[in-house]
Amino acid sequence: MSALALPVPEIAPVPARRRHLVVVPALVPEAPSTTPSALPTERPGSAPAVTTHGDRLVRSRRAGADEGRLRLTVRGQIVLSVLALVVAAGLGSLLGVALPADGAVPSEVSTVTVGAGESLWVIAEQAAGPGEDVRVVIDQIMMLNGLSDSTVHAGQQLSVPAEG
Repeated sequence: MSALALPVPEIAPVPARRRHLVVVPALVPEAPSTTPSALPTERPGSAPAVTTHGDRLVRSRRAGADEGRLRLTVRGQIVLSVLALVVAAGLGSLLGVALPADGAVPSEVSTVTVGAGESLWVIAEQAAGPGEDVRVVIDQIMMLNGLSDSTVHAGQQLSVPAEG
């Protein structure tokens, strides 16, 4: 049996990736405290709540104001905006399905007797005005007569919208 010797490619070292999260040192330098018991305890990495300015203690407003606030990056703001739009669109479509717009009830109706071999489509075509959609007229006829489907029988009396 013979062996085939293939050259082994050299693997170049991969450069280190830049880290996405980096610890940033506090921008406000901590002042030496003259009375350590008078200063409140603070969390590590947070700005001091009380600093000394000359001979007097000064309370920092920024330290207390930033604790409870939620800060978002630009990407986070965009994601939150898109999410809000998706939720609003979903609610709008659900309300559209749950509360459908009522079809226009015709002001004038006439009574038609179904003939032998006639369908609801034929009756709706005769009742529809020029340029009017026959499907809309069928929906109106079904609503006026309380029909659950489009089945009609010869001799049945139907209320249909009058031609306008």
